[in-house]
Amino acid sequence: MAPRAVWKGLLVLGRAGCPVRLYAAAGRADRLGFQPLNRATLNRLQMRPHDPQTGKEVARDAVVRGYEVEPGRFVPLEERELLEIEIDSSRSLILERFIERRAVDTAFFDTPYFLVPDGRGADPAYAVLREAMRRRGLVAISRLTLGGRERAVVIEPRGRGMLLTTLRAAHEVRSDEPALPEGDDAPPDEATIELAERIIARLTGSFDPRRDFRDRYQEALFHFVQAKRRGEKPALPRPQPPGVMSDLQEALEASLAALSEPPAAPPNPAPRRTTKQALRSR
Repeated sequence: MAPRAVWKGLLVLGRAGCPVRLYAAAGRADRLGFQPLNRATLNRLQMRPHDPQTGKEVARDAVVRGYEVEPGRFVPLEERELLEIEIDSSRSLILERFIERRAVDTAFFDTPYFLVPDGRGADPAYAVLREAMRRRGLVAISRLTLGGRERAVVIEPRGRGMLLTTLRAAHEVRSDEPALPEGDDAPPDEATIELAERIIARLTGSFDPRRDFRDRYQEALFHFVQAKRRGEKPALPRPQPPGVMSDLQEALEASLAALSEPPAAPPNPAPRRTTKQALRSR
């Protein structure tokens, strides 16, 4: 089953353009879900809106959005009225400028989407723009109206297609200064930095989230649920904090020495199933 496009419109560079579609590039994390229950009966509870004045349940088709113009006073808005509000970025991705990707602080990156041609065949304008950006090593800045708000976006080549990532607004990204401790800003010792660089060099490698990462918390939660399901007392792991040494130079030298030892051969991994699939199969 083909995914559903979350947006359709025109990708525009000057007077050239091509129709495109936007698809979500990330899905929901695979995790165990919980439902609210009555502790005494274990019956599932239904959470439905009630009017605070009448105490009666409100049907879903009777719920509208409201904007509070002053305390206790709202302007109701129907969905059809919201759909009538359009600006140029509602239907067009107009490429406004091109920059180096590293020029955008990663704290501003929000949600990724696949940006693909809208049609059965490849669009020449789409391919030309993708390759021109790739050769120049640049990404495009544009604006897009999605989910009831206009967002700045970054568009970049990705294989045979392009990736669009929404950006957080400037006021949404906080400064780190209030969180940083006050103290001496003198540069660290050069020899200590060189030791840290040698450790970093030993640990430098490729990044593959499918190979290197798994949700260990969800795995522990899965085993906890399974034990309760069998009527057993769940065995709770008690992780030991990593051993750290107070002397920085000594700690770095010990770390480097440990990295010089040959690593143990990893066990052959079993075929991976999601936690939900594993739980349902028991």
